[in-house]
Amino acid sequence: MHPALAAFGTQLLDDGIAPHFPKRIFFPLCGKAVDMPYLALQGHTVVGCDCVKMALQQLVAENPGAAITSETSAGPLQVRIRGRPTG
Repeated sequence: MHPALAAFGTQLLDDGIAPHFPKRIFFPLCGKAVDMPYLALQGHTVVGCDCVKMALQQLVAENPGAAITSETSAGPLQVRIRGRPTG
């Protein structure tokens, strides 16, 4: 996980309105970002996009609840990891 997310994740996701409400988070050029599954386990819905087919396929294979949601003839473009309910 990125050190800034570990140190400041709560503050970064606090919108001042619903600090504990699950968020929708977008990761452009996500590859196999380890932060995506971490945030999904915190209850958030995470969407990432990338043009590297193998990276997204590996991300989906390694993370239950992840799915490729958009694909072109060149390969997958978008992957989604749904957050689990917290509490």
